[in-house]
Amino acid sequence: MSLGDLATVKVHIHDLRRVVECGLGVQCISPFTNWRTLLAAEWFATVMPDWLNCLTVFATLIDITVSDVVPGTAADVVFNPPSVTHGSYAGEQAPANCSYVISWRSDGIGRNTRGRNYLSGLPVDWTAQGHGWNGDAFAAIETLVSVILAQYGPTGFSDLARLQIISRGPHGAPLATPQAFPVTHAFFDQDMRSNRKRLQP
Repeated sequence: MSLGDLATVKVHIHDLRRVVECGLGVQCISPFTNWRTLLAAEWFATVMPDWLNCLTVFATLIDITVSDVVPGTAADVVFNPPSVTHGSYAGEQAPANCSYVISWRSDGIGRNTRGRNYLSGLPVDWTAQGHGWNGDAFAAIETLVSVILAQYGPTGFSDLARLQIISRGPHGAPLATPQAFPVTHAFFDQDMRSNRKRLQP
């Protein structure tokens, strides 16, 4: 692996008898050949505490997997938590298909220059009569997004990676080499959305 290479950080969480995957694209800014291994450990230490603060105790972190996208020749790096790692909230969990959506944006134009993450496992206490998320949910997601951008945004603290939208092109004509667009900001509101089954990259 070398400077400029692309990878996907995949967070796997066991959530009400199923495994949910959230993937975020990143680009290498490190001279270290083992940067994906270092990144997985750094992500666990810097991002996951606030991610788990959004979830109930019924959600369990399985692993953080960093997958090589470009050049796409290296095996996955899997970081397993040193101990069983649950969400923080002790209350009942919202239905499994209820998600809080974070939209990641770049300065590019078009759908292939932005991305989304669907986070499930939030407390039912954070719902607003089943039609949206309340202020507690918004505050928790706002903190999580701030931490991710502070660490991996355009001027992030990390010496390993920067957050990217990785575009593989339209489904009918995929790009031979995926293209990356640096994430500049994020958008999220209090609407509740469905975590329906989605295609894996």
